[in-house]
Amino acid sequence: MTEIPEYQRMGANPDATDKGMYGYIREYQRIACILGPAARVCELGVWRGGSLPLWRGLFPEGIIAGVDIDPHAKWLDGTARIVCGQDDPDLPRLLGEHAPAWDLIVDDASHVGHLTRASFGLLWPLVAPGGFYVIEDWWIGSPLWPSTGFWDGTAVGSQAVRDRYDPEMLRVVQDLVLLLDKPFCGWGAQGPLRDSEAESVFFRYGMAIVRKTVIS
Repeated sequence: MTEIPEYQRMGANPDATDKGMYGYIREYQRIACILGPAARVCELGVWRGGSLPLWRGLFPEGIIAGVDIDPHAKWLDGTARIVCGQDDPDLPRLLGEHAPAWDLIVDDASHVGHLTRASFGLLWPLVAPGGFYVIEDWWIGSPLWPSTGFWDGTAVGSQAVRDRYDPEMLRVVQDLVLLLDKPFCGWGAQGPLRDSEAESVFFRYGMAIVRKTVIS
């Protein structure tokens, strides 16, 4: 297994963000080992600011940007503050003011299906070759969510939880598989190994991770 550098282990504080509770941090450590310390990282959904120290710890030499529609969200000093809706057509331009392309974009914003889909459409073109786009918490669209989910202190299976149920979230991440689609050329046909923009799509509990094809 790839050794995780000390600075990346120190940056992964599970107490600062619920990413630790859901087991996401290990995946981000693996991504950090691939991208290196100077990666350009954007997270949609700043809220209380708990994830921004994680990105700074994992990518100490990189550009860290946080996007939130709420101007009262808590940005970490030294990170780019972008007040904007996740589906705002102006968002790519605002991110472009800080970097022309991004190595890691994380959608931890509304967890609403149509907004999540809109964000991907806007921001996938900004992911650099070899970079990653991650959609978190897709389990809010799972059939099990209304009876087993909980949210920010709400009771398991409560009405508040049922009100957040959005099956479109599940459809959004399922549709990511189609990024790998390419014409079938026959058994044994020779041709380019990669002719789609996505090199891989990886799913685990609560995370959908898409890697953009590396240009050789």
